[in-house]
Amino acid sequence: MLERIGHIRIIQEIGHGAMGRVWLAHDDVIKRKVAVKELLFPPGIGEEEK
Repeated sequence: MLERIGHIRIIQEIGHGAMGRVWLAHDDVIKRKVAVKELLFPPGIGEEEK
């Protein structure tokens, strides 16, 4: 996972499951903590299906 996505700074993973991961992050624009969800796709899934 990236350390930064634009103005969002990733702090740490706060949860995960079958569909993805959730990260605690800080939004530098609104100056608040936010949650970012990273979707995980099963191996072999095509780009069109995503």
